[in-house]
This record gives sequence, C-alpha cells and structure tokens, in this order.
Amino acid sequence: MFNNKSILVTGGTGSFGKKFIKTVLERYSPEKIIVYSRDELKQFEMAKIEEVQEASIVQVLDKPQVSLGPTNKNLKLSVLLAGILGVGLGIMIGFIRAYADNSDMDERKKLRRVKHLLKKKIKDLFKDRRIAGIVAGFMLIGLPLFLGYESKIPVFLGRYSAKLMLINSIYVLILISSTMLFIHLIRKNK
Repeated sequence: MFNNKSILVTGGTGSFGKKFIKTVLERYSPEKIIVYSRDELKQFEMAKIEEVQEASIVQVLDKPQVSLGPTNKNLKLSVLLAGILGVGLGIMIGFIRAYADNSDMDERKKLRRVKHLLKKKIKDLFKDRRIAGIVAGFMLIGLPLFLGYESKIPVFLGRYSAKLMLINSIYVLILISSTMLFIHLIRKNK
C-alpha cells in the first residue's frame, strides 16, 4: 500500500504521527516520508533521532529553529520575585498614602528630612570619585566577557543577536559615562 510512495504526515511529531511513521517504516518501504509540524521542540527531537539513525527516508519540513525567548522559564523563581516586588510596592504605596493622609505637620517634616537625606546621599554617591572609579574599573574588567560572547542566532556584526546587541550597547554606554564621570571628578578635585 505505501511501498515506493511519498507520504506527507501532518502533525508527524506528535504521539500518533511518530507511531504512524514507525509502523510505516517497519511494514513498508516508502520512497520518502515528509513530516510537517509546528512544534519546534518536537521537530528538533525528531531531527536528532534521524541524525542518529542516519535514515534519509524521513524528511522534516520547516527545520527546527532555536526559539528567540527562553523555553524553560523557572516558574518558582518568577513567582517568588513577583511576590517580593508586590509586597515592596504595597509597602511603598502604603507609605505614600499615609504621607498624603497625614495631617500632623511634625510627621510630614520628619518624612521630608528623610527624603532630603536620601537625595543628598545618592548625590554624594555619584559625586564620589572613588565609587565612580571602582564602577568604571569593574566594568572595564568585565568588558571582554560581554563583548566576547557570541549568540547562537547572530544578526549584528555576525556575532550578536538583537537582545545581546542592546545589552552590550547599554553596557558600553554605562562604561563610557562612568569613566567620563570619574575623569571629571578627578579634574574637579585638583
């Protein structure tokens, strides 16, 4: 029935398709079997099986591609981070509401002092040449690590994917700005 015939199997990477292909290969000798499937992971698995068996009788249409996004997302970590972020935002919103609803002027003054203290300390961190130098130094040390990584699906410069190119660009911009800030602060202190 299937001897010397070309067979097209749609959904051939599913459980029924795999069993059908196996049965046809055991009982008949078709000229070729063409498998069509939209499931990239199963296509990849079937292509690997065929490579191991070195059978040229099965042809997979739409060769599997490496997905652009992660396929094995860690659900527990995502839920944990979402919970922590939710609790943090809830506490922050609670403080903001308490500040807005507070009619006690002394409390408002204390909160304003804390806010101004935080702003001042953050400004002091940016104005400290030692911190700018440490950040620039560590980023300079880590630069070969970022620029040396090669993507599996290169788009830019035959080496980087779009996401990696964006990350590298941001990294280099932060490196340049922290180095310029460091140089500026050294000249300013002389």
